[in-house]
Amino acid sequence: MRIHSVTVRNYRVHQDITVELDPSRTVVGGLNESGKSTLIEAAHRALFMRYKTGGSSQAEMQSNHGGHPAVEVVFEIAGIVYKIAKQFRTNGSAVLTQDSGPTLKNDEAEVWLAELLGVTPPSGKSGSRQWAHLWVWQGQAFDDPMSTANAQLNPLIEQFQHSGVVIATQSVLDGRVASRFEDMMENLYTKTGAPKKGSEPKLPLAANCT
Repeated sequence: MRIHSVTVRNYRVHQDITVELDPSRTVVGGLNESGKSTLIEAAHRALFMRYKTGGSSQAEMQSNHGGHPAVEVVFEIAGIVYKIAKQFRTNGSAVLTQDSGPTLKNDEAEVWLAELLGVTPPSGKSGSRQWAHLWVWQGQAFDDPMSTANAQLNPLIEQFQHSGVVIATQSVLDGRVASRFEDMMENLYTKTGAPKKGSEPKLPLAANCT
């Protein structure tokens, strides 16, 4: 999957902004509290959060500019370009379109989007754990990624079983890669998930504290 662009309207500090993402790498810069993390959060919620949202979740997104929070994400999967557009409120909306293809709305759009992303259809919560192996949140760069990955393991297995997949196999290379990651985690982190003293993740944290 590749994200082409993100458009955010009436979402916290953003009134109306579109960011086009480079195919290789995009760096978003700006002053503190200028909305960098907010932009990333909005994109994640468009992909993984249910459009019918109220209470504290909607309040977190509300803008001083007025209007309801709305996010559009244009993305590509297997050479096909899609756009998901969500307006977040208790009677919000979701529209998923495919280039030269069908358009689905609301709950049907949520189900189709979840199938494309390989996740379960979203709930009213933020869904910050979705794609946690790829999506790093502010202040969590040094957290142990395995805790979130393990939390998603059982739902993933259930999803495979529901689809008729009963047995999962791995190649020799898969086993070697998994073993290598286990060794790295053991060398870098304690059993509680904290960076070990003198490890690469610990050094930058120690430097910031001095």
